[in-house]
Order: sequence, then C-alpha cells, then structure tokens
Amino acid sequence: MTLWPRSAGALYRREGQRIAQSLIDRYLTPVGEDDHTPPGVLRHGNSTRPADGPLVCGDYYLLESLLWLDSHPASLP
Repeated sequence: MTLWPRSAGALYRREGQRIAQSLIDRYLTPVGEDDHTPPGVLRHGNSTRPADGPLVCGDYYLLESLLWLDSHPASLP
C-alpha cells in the first residue's frame, strides 16, 4: 500500500537537500572572517538571542542528514 505518490519522495529529498544546504551556507562555522568559533559548528542553536549558542543536537542531525543523502543517491527520473 502506497501512502503517497512516488513523486513525493523526490520532493522530500529535494527539500531536504535545500534545507541542509541552507544550514551549511548560513549557519555552519566559520560564517565570516571574524568568526573565531571552531569550524563545523552550527550557530544559533537556541532562540534566546543575543545569548544564543550552538546545540550539539543540531550538529548531530545535520551530520545524520548529510550521511543519509550521501549513502542514498537520488534515482534518475
């Protein structure tokens, strides 16, 4: 039994890739020349700015997503 059309899988993958790329481009350190945070840390892990900081669970789930995307290549249409 199929719960959604096959095309939905491609949509979810594309959106997952878009979200992961957005996190990398905007929040993965270093985010600028003056950023002294160790490389590979996601910034702004909680929402209590200006004192917000990284949360290890964000780093973990980004890594899990990237590993999954790498080990499950997209099928050709």
